[in-house]
Amino acid sequence: MIEKTENPLGLQMEYIQALINDLQPSMDAFQNSPVIGLSLSESNITTTIENRITGQEATYSLEQLKKLKAELLDPVMVAAKEFA
Repeated sequence: MIEKTENPLGLQMEYIQALINDLQPSMDAFQNSPVIGLSLSESNITTTIENRITGQEATYSLEQLKKLKAELLDPVMVAAKEFA
C-alpha cells in the first residue's frame, strides 16, 4: 500500500518549494552550531499556514514538505495517488 503524505491545504509545488526555502536555513543553522544537549530534526521545524478564503489552518513540517515535493516530482507516485 502506498502511503500519501498529508497535504491538508492542497499546496502546489511552488508553495512547497517556497516553504522549504524558508525553513531549511533554520535546520542548517542548528546543524552548523548545535547546542549541547539539544537535538533538532526536520519534523520539529514547522510553519502554520492559514487559507484566508476558507479560514482553514494547517501546520507543515520541513520533513513533510520535503516528502510532498518528492511525491510531486515522482510521476509513479502521482499516478498511484490518483488510484488511492
